[in-house]
Amino acid sequence: MRAYETTKPEDDEPIEWILITTLQIQNLDDAAKVERLYLSRWTIEEYHRVLKNTCNLETLQLKSVDRLEKIITIKSIVSLKLIAQNTLSRIHPDDPIKFVLTPIEELVVENIYKRNNKNKKYKYTVKSANEAIANIGGYVSRKDTHPGQETFSHGMQKLGVVENVFK
Repeated sequence: MRAYETTKPEDDEPIEWILITTLQIQNLDDAAKVERLYLSRWTIEEYHRVLKNTCNLETLQLKSVDRLEKIITIKSIVSLKLIAQNTLSRIHPDDPIKFVLTPIEELVVENIYKRNNKNKKYKYTVKSANEAIANIGGYVSRKDTHPGQETFSHGMQKLGVVENVFK
């Protein structure tokens, strides 16, 4: 199946994919389904990368299958939360911060944002919070980019350490 953008994006090349699939493609709806499945591939790869790099899944040295299953379950939930929160800032950037942070995390993030953005008023939105969190992880804020999953995840790790100090 060949999928491509029909309009050229500004400042970029149009995307074109040649997808090989065993799924039957009889009509446009079938082709759209194959394309959606392929698009979900990136999220799956991000999930495994967060599980491996941020949650350090490969460093576990547990010998019991039962213990491995429990820790993998916990780390999987953490990975999904990290990806969901970072994705939310792209899809619903103006949603209130309370949807993604605890009150203590909110206080810490607000202070970090104000420290890093002295001339900007803090907005209590998911986007502002995630940018501040990613700043802790090494993200350099720019108008034209969103924080990557890795810098956001590292920021969340460091936020957890700071949050524990507040507790």
